[in-house]
Amino acid sequence: MENLILKEDRPMITVRKKMELKVENPIAWNTNLLTLDGYNGEKDYTIDLRDIYTVHRIYELKRKKIQKLPKKTRKKPLQKYGARERQGQ
Repeated sequence: MENLILKEDRPMITVRKKMELKVENPIAWNTNLLTLDGYNGEKDYTIDLRDIYTVHRIYELKRKKIQKLPKKTRKKPLQKYGARERQGQ
């Protein structure tokens, strides 16, 4: 089955092909606020998300303070801190 998608600068053709998916050693994942936990039937995996959550929380509090400022004053700082949060700084 093929689909034709017309973009502004180019046409795009998508092709579907039936394939059999083989998964070796599957892992079940559970997400929590501060960790990402996995289990594959034999071994437990834990990925610490505290650093990511800390960055998110810091910028959340900064945004809260900035949003209380007048509209003209808050536009640049919101853009600045939004970009920094997306970059993980």
